[in-house]
Amino acid sequence: MRLEILVFALALFVAAAMTPFLIEMARKRGLLDRGNARKVHKRPTPRIGGVAIVAGFFAPLIALRFVDGPVQSLYAMHPNLWTMLGCAAAIAALGLYDDLRGASAKQKLFVQIIVAIALVSVHGYRIEHLQIPFGGKLPVGMLAAPLSVLWIVGIVNAMNLIDGLDGLAGGVAVIVVVMNLVIGIVHGDVMTILLTTALSGAVIGFLFYNLNPAQIFMGDTGSMFLGFVLAAVSLRTSHKSSTAWALLVPVVALGLPIADTILAFLRRALRGQSPFHPDREHIHHRLLDMGLTHRQAVLALYGTCVCLASAALLLSFSSSRTNAIILVALGALATYAIRRLGVFGHRQAPAEPGAEVRAAIAEISNRLQRANHVSEVLECVSAITPAVGASHVTAWTSRSAGAHLATSSNSVALPRSAESSWFRARYALAHVGGFIEVVWSDGRDAVGTSEDAALNDVSGHFADALRRVASRSETPIVVLRSVPRPEPRAGDTAAPLERITARTA
Repeated sequence: MRLEILVFALALFVAAAMTPFLIEMARKRGLLDRGNARKVHKRPTPRIGGVAIVAGFFAPLIALRFVDGPVQSLYAMHPNLWTMLGCAAAIAALGLYDDLRGASAKQKLFVQIIVAIALVSVHGYRIEHLQIPFGGKLPVGMLAAPLSVLWIVGIVNAMNLIDGLDGLAGGVAVIVVVMNLVIGIVHGDVMTILLTTALSGAVIGFLFYNLNPAQIFMGDTGSMFLGFVLAAVSLRTSHKSSTAWALLVPVVALGLPIADTILAFLRRALRGQSPFHPDREHIHHRLLDMGLTHRQAVLALYGTCVCLASAALLLSFSSSRTNAIILVALGALATYAIRRLGVFGHRQAPAEPGAEVRAAIAEISNRLQRANHVSEVLECVSAITPAVGASHVTAWTSRSAGAHLATSSNSVALPRSAESSWFRARYALAHVGGFIEVVWSDGRDAVGTSEDAALNDVSGHFADALRRVASRSETPIVVLRSVPRPEPRAGDTAAPLERITARTA
């Protein structure tokens, strides 16, 4: 037991010590999640906290490899462990790439499938049987590998989708890990015990900084890594069990993220949308819409996961009759919860002005986060014009790095002259220098509150995207052509501004 405590303590220490460093680095480099209309948080927040979870998990497991004694023989008895750890590292690398540069849903799914195939190719990490209640086990034969791959990829994406509130994905992971730890102790599976103690320590160390209000998010690095390790450990524990209900145990324990994912896919399919189409109608969003605060929603979902994990443990150790009662009760409660939350209903959007503008700008912000080339960034700028009903939109940037507008706020409205019906507003580009200028010709003399908030948001995404694509370019793909500066304003001391134009490479 002292070994398990040491593994837990080391994992917790590494994750907790590394997270503040990641927060500082992310702020300096602009690796921030600025949010949009779908997300709950309002302020820019670092998004690479998953690196601390990964480091905390691997640190004790790798350190033990070099410790002389019985641990060495333990590792020798589990050669497939290194395959699992290598696959977990590959998933973490995919998540980090997505957090830093952005990856499409198809790219992520392809890599996830390849990594899952690599894992199920080794013994001990595949579904060999399906349970038939009161009927024993049914060998799946040739379907073993496809079902196992589906399980792993499904849990990876389920944890990714449920990561929508501060501390939610991490807390859910800890609850499920504790359940697997108990099963590992009962079965005397030392390696499962080490894996679960390392993961729980790493996640708890990170949660010190991720609980509401979160100082950092785990990002796709953390959520996909957690999903993969939980899927792999669950396959391991079910493979070790001799009960016919073994595979239902991880299904029930992971019932919340699994249910959220299935409901999301069904909801989008019924509406004729892509299953990967983002929306703001997940279970945690519904709880917030019902009037729960952020913390209340998280605690409610924690309680749900505790109940499901407890039910999963009962499935492991109870008779078939008791297990049948448990499943019927869970099914009835799930049906009631789905109806109560109105998961499949079209949510009535509040009749507030500017909702359509915010939705359009949120979509542009999402495109900017995925942009990989300057032409894609410029297309997003052009899309702002119809979104806010403007005459035209121009992006300006300064020659010198670090130049900024001498203003006290991010947006500046320039009053129109008496003889002109044009009205202009400028939105500063943080860390880049310059601004986005939006011009209306509809006779207005002010920017609406909703439009102003949305444009402030998109300007931040534009600055981040511009920095990102510029850093990737090996050859110049952007020409900064000097043009006359827009009319100067009193107190404007910024460096000369230039308009961004594109050329054919």
